[in-house]
Amino acid sequence: MVTIMKQQILKQNKQHMKTDSAVTKLCQSLKEDESYYISWKSNIAMAFYDEFYKTYPDNELAQIHTIANTAADNFLKLLLNQNK
Repeated sequence: MVTIMKQQILKQNKQHMKTDSAVTKLCQSLKEDESYYISWKSNIAMAFYDEFYKTYPDNELAQIHTIANTAADNFLKLLLNQNK
């Protein structure tokens, strides 16, 4: 039983290391390539925009594009600052 638990813990640690290196690579790419950063920002903003109008279909908030872009930019900046 202990051996099985050790194997599971090792497997989880290995998976975490893969995820950690993937996030590190993503952040490095976002910092180095402005067009890549903009594409991520745009996709995050549109996901927020679409969800907003799905939830509030009758809302005519004119500033929603600005709010969505600001939210996406804030998310990416937080991600990049966490991964220094």
